[in-house]
Amino acid sequence: MARVKVRTFTVVRDALGADVVEVEVNPPETVGRIFDVLSQTYGKAFRDTLWDPLTGGMAPFLMKLNEEIISSTFDMDKPIKDGDEIAVIFPLGGG
Repeated sequence: MARVKVRTFTVVRDALGADVVEVEVNPPETVGRIFDVLSQTYGKAFRDTLWDPLTGGMAPFLMKLNEEIISSTFDMDKPIKDGDEIAVIFPLGGG
């Protein structure tokens, strides 16, 4: 089991109600499992923030796993380990 710190900003922080949450991830210990646990824990508010209603899949955004920039589109199978930290860098639209 891996315990991971998740740092959030803007709308993701609002959905979780905190800047930082800790998540325990059972195998498979991957970035994708972090989001599975967050989705189960925080429910509809979290899913509505990160999932694209048109495709049903997760919206594309960047994350930082420790010091490495990773992508929600390509890196969900990336392994994690106990003590890792992930920052969710979700884009904001505007004009």
